[in-house]
Amino acid sequence: MAARFTVEEEDGAVPYCLSMVVPLEEYKNFLPLKEMVTTWLVTIAATTRLLITKHGLEGGGRIKGKLVELCDVLVALRSASLDQYPLTPAGRPPDDRRLAEIILTSHLQTMGSTVVVADSPNAANKMVMWIAQFSDPSTLPASRLCLSYTQWPFHPGLYIQGIVRSSSGEVNLSAQKLIQSSRPLTVVDVNRGTVKQTGAPDVHARRNSSALHQELLSLWHDLPDVSAPSESLLEPVRVVAPIVKRFLHDYDRLSSCKNEVRQNFIQAFLRSLQYTALALITWTRHEWSAQRRKSGYGSLRRSLCTVFDLDEVDLRVVLAQAEILEPGFYSYVTSMSQ
Repeated sequence: MAARFTVEEEDGAVPYCLSMVVPLEEYKNFLPLKEMVTTWLVTIAATTRLLITKHGLEGGGRIKGKLVELCDVLVALRSASLDQYPLTPAGRPPDDRRLAEIILTSHLQTMGSTVVVADSPNAANKMVMWIAQFSDPSTLPASRLCLSYTQWPFHPGLYIQGIVRSSSGEVNLSAQKLIQSSRPLTVVDVNRGTVKQTGAPDVHARRNSSALHQELLSLWHDLPDVSAPSESLLEPVRVVAPIVKRFLHDYDRLSSCKNEVRQNFIQAFLRSLQYTALALITWTRHEWSAQRRKSGYGSLRRSLCTVFDLDEVDLRVVLAQAEILEPGFYSYVTSMSQ
């Protein structure tokens, strides 16, 4: 895993490479983390390039903090990644049915990325394991539980993670760290019964890019870091997607069935979302222009709702799946709907 970049010097552009080397016997453990680690390396490489440009080779030594943070994430995953543990029967939804519906709606709208905050590791882990059942299995190695002997902060780049509130009631969760995540996030507070998110995928992507630009600008001009509370970024989620409500209603009917049957039902639901997302992408590519001229559709978003019989909340769920399949699709739909 590596990130390559060049630095302009007197004799021209000099190539550099920031890479992560692991022992061969550890390779199989790191392979599922390739996407997450590559995202980290690209961000660190951008910082390294700026520091070397400004300070020369000694600037490379100033990225120690980011490298330590990446190592902390990898250590946490080594001991608590979700792919090491069975998700059932430990994973349980909250007793409040409407809260469960809102959590799942938001989790799907934020592309399967969620942070669970609770007063205890047990409470956080129950929710984490339940939410993880509605995620792509390939994301589980880059998701983690809480452990009773740790007090991990929020780790940017993970798909699902639990955070335990400190004894004073505080949560180590800043807007700056949330924006560093490659995907939008749902933040679930188990004990307070609240669900919030960092916004739609296109909005989060713009904030992520802007935050990195601001960080590099601050480094170049030696400006102090400005850390904003997470509440300044998070938006409450109060509306349930009808498609989620119907699914959970049908899922409840399988309570007497074997776990394998219930898990297969979940996977079938997730596949149906992916198929619908693929249909949206295909229709937009091949039919949107013609239908726009023929029927006078002025908004792609409204057209998708009409053609696929989706309301706005359901559409956000499906568009999030489409964004995973084809990055940038969410932004395109938004741009063609104004």
